[in-house]
Amino acid sequence: MSAEAPKAADPSRFQFTGGLLERSIYVEREADRALVAALLDGDYCHILAPRQIGKTSLCFRAARELAKRGVRCALVDVTAAGTPSTSEEWYFGLVDEIARRLRLPDPLDAWQARAGVAPAQRFRDFIRSLVENDTSGSRLVIFLDEIEMVRLSPIDVDDFLLILRSFHEERGQSAALGRLSFCLIGVTTPNDLIKNKSVTPFNVSKAIRVGDFTRAEIDALAPGLAGITGDTSKILDHVYSWTDGHPYMTMRACFEVARRAPIERDREASVVDDVVTSLFLERPLEDANINYAARRFEDAKFDRDGARLADKVQLYRRVLSHQDPPAHNESAVQMELRICGMVKDVEISPQNRVLRPRNRIYETALNLDWLRSKGDRRHLSDAVWRWLDSGKNDAALLRGVVLEKALAWAKTNILSEDEQAFVDASQRYETQSLEAERSRVTAEVAVAHTAQKEAMGELSKTRHALQKAITEKQEIENERANLAERQAQLRASVRTTRIWFYTALMGVLITVVIAAVVLQQTKSKLNQISAESSDRLSEMRRTQDQVNDLNKQIESLRPQAELLREKDEQIKKKTDELAAKQAELDQKTQELQKRSDEVSAKDDELRVKNQAVLEANRNLARNKDLADTLSRREKDLAECRTENTRLSQQLKRVMSTLPMKDDPYP
Repeated sequence: MSAEAPKAADPSRFQFTGGLLERSIYVEREADRALVAALLDGDYCHILAPRQIGKTSLCFRAARELAKRGVRCALVDVTAAGTPSTSEEWYFGLVDEIARRLRLPDPLDAWQARAGVAPAQRFRDFIRSLVENDTSGSRLVIFLDEIEMVRLSPIDVDDFLLILRSFHEERGQSAALGRLSFCLIGVTTPNDLIKNKSVTPFNVSKAIRVGDFTRAEIDALAPGLAGITGDTSKILDHVYSWTDGHPYMTMRACFEVARRAPIERDREASVVDDVVTSLFLERPLEDANINYAARRFEDAKFDRDGARLADKVQLYRRVLSHQDPPAHNESAVQMELRICGMVKDVEISPQNRVLRPRNRIYETALNLDWLRSKGDRRHLSDAVWRWLDSGKNDAALLRGVVLEKALAWAKTNILSEDEQAFVDASQRYETQSLEAERSRVTAEVAVAHTAQKEAMGELSKTRHALQKAITEKQEIENERANLAERQAQLRASVRTTRIWFYTALMGVLITVVIAAVVLQQTKSKLNQISAESSDRLSEMRRTQDQVNDLNKQIESLRPQAELLREKDEQIKKKTDELAAKQAELDQKTQELQKRSDEVSAKDDELRVKNQAVLEANRNLARNKDLADTLSRREKDLAECRTENTRLSQQLKRVMSTLPMKDDPYP
């Protein structure tokens, strides 16, 4: 009896686009079990992951499993309503799609009956009525796929997300809402969707991590390769070595391998290499996944604080250089590279997760050469072209901090001959400039030292003159105090003399007045008191004598008064002289203060120049370090060029051994 013919490979079982068909092979992952369990527990969930990782198929499978357990499910594509121009149209399109998926009556009449209510409120009321009017008490799960397209809709995205969050927060008040769950699916990040971080629903929903296939999981694809003749396990091993379990790339590679059946034994690896090269590497940007990653990587509309092009270039360079940067779920730039599909988290120990290239296809297609055109290489190339166009003018060379950054970048990258010449010329020019600057600063420092010595001598003379002036001022102050004391004594003596003189004069005047009164009385009574006239006359004569004596005393006091006036004049003259000396002393003090300020200014200028000298010395030392680094770099470059030559020769030998094939892209 003849042996039964082996079953031929079936490429159609490897479905890599469109909805999941019944006959297609489905690879179950941990995410399948986690999503079903979370939704059965009533959790809100979100699956935000790169393109074509199997998110939609995952949700279809979850919906089927939930339906078996009595859960009503509505899988809604938010783009199904087309491109509405108003929020009214957008919200009704979503309501209509949910009603259609749940096989409910047409909601148009009920929607139009409440035309005076805001569309967002009508959507809220519609969802609430779904669970409150359901007498079966079953759970309801609404899947919203392509959620990233909400950003392009005419609605306020924050308001829409706030509605979803409100359903979750009102569970404690409504048992019906406790039976409702949402699952958001899309190629986006929370930061792409929301403006107001306080209204995000993502901090009340559970993130479902959809990873790539493991090697053990893709054994489920073996039935589709049955009858391929070659070793199926070797084929899957080599496919996995390229795709690292990327669902779309794995399925598409297996589809193409199955189409090429039969495959001779021991040629499994070469066939897979040829398939991967033709599908993804010959024209990498024709692949939708790679093209999307490349476009999103440099698309300005995805830039934000912490995730701009420069940040992405820096992080992806570290990943490509196998530096294993630690993975952080809250990092904006890491989240962006994950959504692009270029990197993934790899657990290297229980407490240590790092970022690595998504797979060998991405690492080969979007390599360092591609990356250089996006970041620092572009800026360096622009500078090189400006230098060449100017006839290698020194004015176009790099200087200072920009040169330091270029040298640091050159340490980890291979430069072209023009770029190396440009960097070398920039470094030489910087060295020459630093030497010239050092010479100039040294000369200025020498001049400054001379000026400082002269200033110190002048300062010494000024201080000596100031000390002498202070001594003179003290002597004048002492003399002024003595004169003031003598002036006070003279004023007291003059005051006493004046009091005595005025007292005597007052006595004479009183006496004269009394005498006049008495004489008048004597004359009036002369006839009556003739007997007493001789006595009165004698008394008047004695009074006259006293008056004469007083006049003589007054005359004798006049020289003393003149002396007092002369002493007053001398005191005033002395006071004026002291005032003049005081003014002169104040002027000298001001001059000394001015000289002191000039000396202080010169001291400050010297300190600034000294600091400039120190900075120039530091720059010179750093430049020497850079020169040493450049020398080592030149040695490394020579070794790299030798290694490149060897690898090129080896590559030519390998290429010469490969079989020729038709170009799939004529």
